Amino acid sequence: MERIGKKIVRCLDKLVDFIVLIILVLLIMVAAYAQYDTKSVQQSAEKSQFQMYKPTPQDTTTFDDLVKENPDVLGWLTLYGTEIDYPLVQSKLNNEEYLSRDAKKEVTASGSLFLDFRCHGDFTDFNTLIYGHHMAGNVMLGGLDYFKEKDYFDKHEYGNLFYGGADHGFQVVAFLEVDAYDTAIYQPRLSGEQSRGKYLAYIKNKALNYRDVGLTTDDHLVVLSTCSADLTNGRTLLIGKLLGEPVKDPFPAPKKNLGTGVDVNKLTQWVSHCPKWAWILILLLIILLIYLFSRLLGNRREKKDELPEKEKNNEKQN
Repeated sequence: MERIGKKIVRCLDKLVDFIVLIILVLLIMVAAYAQYDTKSVQQSAEKSQFQMYKPTPQDTTTFDDLVKENPDVLGWLTLYGTEIDYPLVQSKLNNEEYLSRDAKKEVTASGSLFLDFRCHGDFTDFNTLIYGHHMAGNVMLGGLDYFKEKDYFDKHEYGNLFYGGADHGFQVVAFLEVDAYDTAIYQPRLSGEQSRGKYLAYIKNKALNYRDVGLTTDDHLVVLSTCSADLTNGRTLLIGKLLGEPVKDPFPAPKKNLGTGVDVNKLTQWVSHCPKWAWILILLLIILLIYLFSRLLGNRREKKDELPEKEKNNEKQN
């Protein structure tokens, strides 16, 4: 009876181990799929996916082709030294359409960078609002967070805004964190000297980082808005001033790495911005390996314990 009891206990123990193993495998599969799905969405929104359409001073053919494919495309925004380098679109109906469609009007979770439908598409308004998703990997407007750091804000001052068939300089003047329902900011097409003056004063008082360039009510502002990763119903804003002439990119083009060495900067950036799902997946894999190793040791110990019992039984039979 004692031997039968031990066998039952061992069978139950192995059954529990098997169930735990299945649960761990299922969790790893779910985490792997979630990571794959997140990565797919992120890759579909990377700036490299749209670079073939980017207009240049020498050639706008591919950009014109994109406009023919989708007449809602009206320009291109580039912030020098960042991953923000995308076509701009504008719905004629609402601000929801391009939350889930790219510049070719294809359905995607990453959406597009789009102008508020109430703004004029030629950037003649005093303040033009542009929205985009806050995404991991610095895609879309996920990289706006960096401008919260004073050193980064100081080093990344310029960009380019292409519209109306020409390039225009873009100068970063302020970084803010506000509430999504802040009507002092989210009021497009402001008119009147007094209203515009209040808007400029509000920006300066609210800004976490500010560049005093002598803004006036005759300037044209571009307000980039995305969700905040730190605040509930929060929004991260980067405000720039349109310049009459384009500004040369102060950041040299990255050299292609033909060697086999590890790019420490890219590795550090990847680690710091690695999605939570990736860390969960790694943790689950570590747990599974520890579990399997412990079971292997446990089985070896059981075999060692069984040997003395067999020897005792042989002695009794003799």
